[in-house]
Amino acid sequence: MKKIMILLLTLLMVFSFTGCNRNGDKPGEDEPIKIGLTDAFTGDRAGNGQYTKEGVDMFLEYINGKGGVLGREVVVVYEDDQGNETAAVNAYQKLILENEDLTAVVLNKYSSVVLAMEPYVADSKIPAICSGSNVKIEQSTNPYLYSTRRSDYGSGATMAAFIKQEGAKRVAILYSPDALGKGMSEIVIAKLQEAGIEVVSSQQFSEGEKQFANYVAKIKESNPDFIVCIGQTSETGLIVKAIYDAGLNHIKCIGNSAFAQATTIEQAGLEASEGWYSITAFAAGTEEEPTASWIRSYTEKYGHAPEMTSVTTYDALSMICYAIEKANSTDPEAVNAELKKILNFEGIAAVYSYNGNPMLANSEFVIQIQNGKAIVLTKVIG
Repeated sequence: MKKIMILLLTLLMVFSFTGCNRNGDKPGEDEPIKIGLTDAFTGDRAGNGQYTKEGVDMFLEYINGKGGVLGREVVVVYEDDQGNETAAVNAYQKLILENEDLTAVVLNKYSSVVLAMEPYVADSKIPAICSGSNVKIEQSTNPYLYSTRRSDYGSGATMAAFIKQEGAKRVAILYSPDALGKGMSEIVIAKLQEAGIEVVSSQQFSEGEKQFANYVAKIKESNPDFIVCIGQTSETGLIVKAIYDAGLNHIKCIGNSAFAQATTIEQAGLEASEGWYSITAFAAGTEEEPTASWIRSYTEKYGHAPEMTSVTTYDALSMICYAIEKANSTDPEAVNAELKKILNFEGIAAVYSYNGNPMLANSEFVIQIQNGKAIVLTKVIG
């Protein structure tokens, strides 16, 4: 009798431990669908992470409010990549190691950070949607990497065409030292030279730069009739203010998408920002639907307008959940296969299609800052 009791207790313990150990188990049908996300939640770029999180919260409220996906709640698991390459690789690896049941991942907008994570995305075989725009992302053959943006090649060409249209003859360029700045500036310079427009000054500022007066002084010396600036939102407001403080606000200025964002306008000031142009994937001043209605809902919820990353994150999550529904599965390979079938998917920032490379969007806006708002001048498609 004693031997039988010992055997029963032993079996009970084995079954108990087996039931508690979920490593390697497939998530049950009643368990949440997990989507990972990395962005900067600390450091100089933490503001970007806050706007990203607001976009996530908007989406989760919407999707879970209508019953989730496949009858399951959708949750987002966050990791802080601090907006730099080393921390991003660590954040991505931690996200994957600690969450074996991830269906997909959303990455941030910093191209250099995305490119640092790209090999790990390939190794993990989990689909990842970023909002980086560097040409190297467009050229990536990683079958699991996607972007909600048009590439910098297209944006750079649009910028150069607009500068030519405005009749510029002498252009000064100031750009960041990361993948965005180096990549986009090369494209803009090449396109300007093709158009016979002289680049009278080209400067790369230092990483983490906060003082732009000396760079702007050199721009002033070159006597340009148009100024091009390329940088991240942690820098753009300071650049706009430095140009204004140097008395160069009478010269036409254009920047990448970061110069169209509310944080840039707030940091630089309304007067300094007035009249700036930008090539951007998202404009909070658009009147197009359904974007305009979404912007109003966002503004009512948070008390301020969304940034680009709020919207592109929302769209990334929308496409992931659409792919899950189409696949009728949370298996990453099945979801990845459905992402490659995306065609004319109507998001908030753009209409998305997969065309054989990671860049899912084919449109952007030329905007001008007027009275503190990004007003759409034209929409560029192709």
